[in-house]
Parts: sequence; C-alpha cells; structure tokens
Amino acid sequence: GWELLEKVLYSCPEDTDTHLSSPAYLMHTCRKGLWLCKLDESEGSFAFAGKHPNREEAWLVFPQPSHVDVDFISKVCALLPKASGGVRVARIKEDCLELFEGKSQFQWVEELVLDWRFDCFVLSTQKLYEASGSALKRFRYDKHFLDMEHVESKVVESDAEYVQVKKLFSDWADSVSGQKIFSLDNLIEPNMSGLLMALDPATNVTGVLVTYHKEPIGFYAYEIPRHGRKASAGVSMAVNRATKGASEFCYWDVCRHCLKLGIEEVNINGAETESLNAFRSKLRGGLSRCYKIHSFDWVA
Repeated sequence: GWELLEKVLYSCPEDTDTHLSSPAYLMHTCRKGLWLCKLDESEGSFAFAGKHPNREEAWLVFPQPSHVDVDFISKVCALLPKASGGVRVARIKEDCLELFEGKSQFQWVEELVLDWRFDCFVLSTQKLYEASGSALKRFRYDKHFLDMEHVESKVVESDAEYVQVKKLFSDWADSVSGQKIFSLDNLIEPNMSGLLMALDPATNVTGVLVTYHKEPIGFYAYEIPRHGRKASAGVSMAVNRATKGASEFCYWDVCRHCLKLGIEEVNINGAETESLNAFRSKLRGGLSRCYKIHSFDWVA
C-alpha cells in the first residue's frame, strides 16, 4: 500500500527524475498492479514491477531511485511471469544509458505510448506563478482569455464536485479522442484514477476542480511531497478544451497551490503526443529544468 511505498522510496535520496521518487506517480502509472522486487542475494537493491497501464499482458520495471543496478534489473526481468506484451524497463535517464551498453538482454526502444515520449518538464512554481518576462508572454496572453473574477478553484470534496469532475473527464476524452491512439475508456480511466487517489485519505494527493461561471473547466491532481522533498508530482489533468485559457490557468493554479505549501517544483512529466508537447512549449519560460528519459525492452 501507500505507506510501504512511501517508506521504501523515502529511504533513498531523491532522484533527479523525481517521478522515480514519487509514490503517487508509481501508484498512478501502475494502477493495474505494482510490486516491490527484492532478491536475497542482492541486499540493498530493489526495483518496482508493474502492469502496463495501456497494454494488455505487458510489464514495466522501474529502477531504484538514484541507483540503477542493471544486473539486478536483469534478474527481475528474467523472473517476471511470461507475458505476450513483454517487459519494458522504464525511465532510464540519459546519464545512465552507458550502463546498458553491451548488455545484449536489453534493447533501446523509442517510447511511443507512455508519457515520456518527449522531454520531461519540471515547472518552477515561483516562475510560472509570477509568469513574468518575454519567455512567458504567450502563456500570459492565453491565460487572460479568462475573466479571473469568474474563475474558482477548490479542492474536490463533495459528491456534487465529484459528479462535475466525472462529466469533465467524459467531455475532455471526447474532445481529444481523434488525436490519441487510445479508446475513450482508456482516456478517462487514468484521470479517474487520479481523482480516486485524491479522494483517498491514505494518500498524499490533492485534487482540484476549476470552474468558470460555475461550470467545470479543469481538474488536476498533484502530490504533496513529504520529508523535505522539493518536487511535487503532477498526477493528472483534464480541461475543457473549448474554453480558451483553461489549460494555462490549470498549470498556473497548480503552481500557485504548491507555492503556498513551500513546494519549489512540479514535475509534469513528458508528453505522449506531439500536440501536447507543442502546447507545452509555451511553458518553457517557467521551467526549473527539463530532461530526457529512455526505455529498454527485455529481449533475452
């Protein structure tokens, strides 16, 4: 459960890819099943194995934060139950690629499905909240399509808010279904997972509903990190694409919420589609940093 996941992850230094250190990210990505993997002969090393969220009969293996033990990962891959969709090692940073050189059991693969197809973005909560300077001119312009007097954001708590968010998910999925390779159910399901995680008191995730003239235009869920960790994980986000400025407001608002809590960064991960990656270009002026990660298939 969440308590064990948090205990294991917080026993390690925070990874520069902060999603590897995030209980919310791992639990959300592997919402169909997540296992902690340890071996008697490999004291101190561990990994996580989870069921792929979008592909049937496929495994994902995530390395230990701040410690990529390729030999240990290889043993875990070999021990996993055989699956027709194979085994993929996930979230390998560029400075760890050399560890996989000469390892014939692993084959680099272009990631086309999961949300690190494009560079991972880490927002500076201070920079995006202030939204000053020429680099954020387009972001400011688009956000101001909304009349701020009629915008409200609040933590989702009531049944009525829950119903509003579910309706928003359905409308959002309809609006993007032509651009994505997933079914409507597969588009709605990850956002529902983020909402349910936010409503679970055992987790450290907050869900926020954004309304405009009392109508829902956005929802986002984010993790509140513990023990001095500086980066929040953006868990999920959905917006009413017909409302100009809704997406920009949601990114600005999550930074506002996090800044109030003393959180310096929000990791919004990469994008899985070219259209989302193109939209996020307007956020570059608010970045703390960005980085590339890679995937390897187990081919032994």
